Amino acid sequence: MRRNGTPNTCLLLLALLTGCASTPPADSPPERPGASDTAAPAVKPANEETYQGILPCPDCEGLKVTLTLDHDVQAYRTTEVRLEDQDAQSVPRQTSGPWAQHRGTETDPDAIVYQLDPDRPGSTRHFLRLDASRIKLLDEFKQEFWSPFNLILERTD
Repeated sequence: MRRNGTPNTCLLLLALLTGCASTPPADSPPERPGASDTAAPAVKPANEETYQGILPCPDCEGLKVTLTLDHDVQAYRTTEVRLEDQDAQSVPRQTSGPWAQHRGTETDPDAIVYQLDPDRPGSTRHFLRLDASRIKLLDEFKQEFWSPFNLILERTD
């Protein structure tokens, strides 16, 4: 509050925007029971980022990896499928857990690094954010390494 008793303009604007964001538009129809069964597919929440690509595999032709980062609950989900011969059926491996965002690497103090399973030393994976649409697999020391194989996952959403 200001001294003269009028509300602070910024706080008032913030309160109005918050109230508007949680209220559905007046012209939107109410949701019918069972309507979700026939409705269009759900849109991915804006708080999630999904990346996909093929990463190296020590004992196969590669891993098709899909990684989703949920920013609201700081949780990730991955699906990994081994690239095998055309005739072989590969069962997807799914994992999930916590992730954290860190700033800085040895060579770039402003770099953004996503750390999967930060609470599990030895199982932690690191990805460097290259730009808004690409992340790159790092080694266990959060450092880039040379590889003749692709180490980049690209954003799909």
